Amino acid sequence: MFLVETPLVERLTMSMHTPSSGLPRCPAVLRVIPLVGVLLLLGGCFNHVLVEPAAVPPGSEVVVHLNLAGSERLSPEAGYTVRSLSGYLQSVESETLALSVWSGRRYQGMAVDNIRRNYTLDLSEVARVEQRQLNRQRSALVGAGILVGLILAVDLTWGGSSGGPGPPAPPGEPAPALVPR
Repeated sequence: MFLVETPLVERLTMSMHTPSSGLPRCPAVLRVIPLVGVLLLLGGCFNHVLVEPAAVPPGSEVVVHLNLAGSERLSPEAGYTVRSLSGYLQSVESETLALSVWSGRRYQGMAVDNIRRNYTLDLSEVARVEQRQLNRQRSALVGAGILVGLILAVDLTWGGSSGGPGPPAPPGEPAPALVPR
């Protein structure tokens, strides 16, 4: 009996697959799968949903869209045209809404003059209030797409279950030439 030296890539590929199922059993791949699951849980698709100001608990992140009267009153104070404010709801009274907003300017990518402003708005100046909410269906579709892409990438990288290189050539015959496609 004689030994045929197989290239390193073939040895690694053959050692990563079980002969029957073709599933990868490489420890590096098995370590990546839980990481991808955690990333899918952390990321998600969000959308903004209309809410009643009184129904939002204090400290929640909201976007308050102003009507023309509210925009005209706040624009001179802010120094620019304000159509909406994104911040944390402080309180809602019978006629007013208190909102805490981080604002600032950027110069060449660096934050400059970051300050926290508290605005008290009359409810008559508010056109609508929106709250950020996780869209489970869209998040599930994106997660499924990422998972399918990961499975295809693993399958393409490690060759799937296409089988081994076959039996060695009989002695005396030249090895078959490999022609790239």
